[in-house]
Amino acid sequence: MSVRGQVDDEVTAEDLGVLDAEFEAVCARIEPLFYRPESRAHGPATGRGR
Repeated sequence: MSVRGQVDDEVTAEDLGVLDAEFEAVCARIEPLFYRPESRAHGPATGRGR
């Protein structure tokens, strides 16, 4: 447990900005693999759970 009473591996609000930037970087790397714009848009949307 951490000082705040949370589990050490728990994601916090401070982590979200870093995680979002990393996710966007991964999406940018794989985007050129998809020819159709619909397919390019579907990957990140699926990753975000939409």
